[in-house]
Amino acid sequence: MRRFLAPLQLAYHFIVPIAGCILVQMDGPRFGPWGALGIAIGLFVYSYLQWALVATERLSGGASRIWILQLVGIVLIGVLVRANWKDWIIEQMFLEAVSFSLGIAVLALYKAGKEQHEKMKPPWFLIILVFCLPAGLLVWYILPAWLHRHSEAPTWEWLVFGLAFLIGVGTAFRTMKPFAMADDHLVEPLDRGWKIGFIAVWLIFLLCVLVWLADKG
Repeated sequence: MRRFLAPLQLAYHFIVPIAGCILVQMDGPRFGPWGALGIAIGLFVYSYLQWALVATERLSGGASRIWILQLVGIVLIGVLVRANWKDWIIEQMFLEAVSFSLGIAVLALYKAGKEQHEKMKPPWFLIILVFCLPAGLLVWYILPAWLHRHSEAPTWEWLVFGLAFLIGVGTAFRTMKPFAMADDHLVEPLDRGWKIGFIAVWLIFLLCVLVWLADKG
């Protein structure tokens, strides 16, 4: 089962975010060169981290219960957009970007709160700067675009997206919690030369495509 799921997970995490950015830039809100650079770096970190998570799951041999929750979110978005593939990619990209970033921010605050309770001194300024600020900026940037797409949506669509969003935040929190709390360790996914080459090409591809899209906008 893991041998079958792992390639699907990686394809999903690598392809959907960049495809969503391309579709949004072609038919929606525009981002400039600096925005393109920030998005490219964010997508690179996201895809590398997801690769490490998949590699860790595969090595441990455990069933991917978290991936089942992700599938529920994917199906909910499919229902929301009535199985329109283009709208699904855009909505799923919005969901992934904000929910994953917000889930990590919540986890960082959770860990800092635990350390504070144990009479330690967590780096609050660094936590807010590195984890909370990017999540806040994503919400600030993406929420108006989503509202524009659903300004006349019925209540059930808001409820469906809200449920999918909560699943996404909870999934990010639960997935990363063992590693943030030092209960487990992530596996280095770049254990072979071709993988290092691939991730380097992926970074160059992200930079080139997104900067090109920004110029076109």
